[in-house]
Amino acid sequence: MKRIISKKGMVGVLTASAIAATMAGSYAIWDTLESTGTATLTLEKPVVAETALDANFAIDGTRKLGETGTYKNTVTFTVADAKDLTKLQASFVPIIKDASSQDCTSQFTIKISEGSTELTSNTDTSVDASNTYTIEVTPTEAAASLAGTALTVEVKGTLSEKSTS
Repeated sequence: MKRIISKKGMVGVLTASAIAATMAGSYAIWDTLESTGTATLTLEKPVVAETALDANFAIDGTRKLGETGTYKNTVTFTVADAKDLTKLQASFVPIIKDASSQDCTSQFTIKISEGSTELTSNTDTSVDASNTYTIEVTPTEAAASLAGTALTVEVKGTLSEKSTS
């Protein structure tokens, strides 16, 4: 069998192939093959809603003989760190409890107003950062057994997005 290429020629071809393969797989030292970008992320503060009542309810005016009287208090509802208050509403759930913490809300008529306007379904659709409401509690005849006892009034305020209906 006759050789087409000599041993020396074979070594030359292999060396040239190795050099070509190495050159194709390498890059110049000045080539940039990786990069990292950075940015700052600052989390927004949470929206905080707070509901507060003045210390005690007071009878509105002077109770007259034969009348149950209406008791009033001020409710303050504040909103902090909300971006767009025009999209929010505040809803209130008043609860009246007797001395043994039993719910007796049904024995009272409760009205929540902002200024002279009574809130529909106890919901304010025009919330500001600081809101002041008047809560009026009028006992019904069913509350007669509670006369003379200290009752607890809780008002739960909830901030939510306005419904779009």
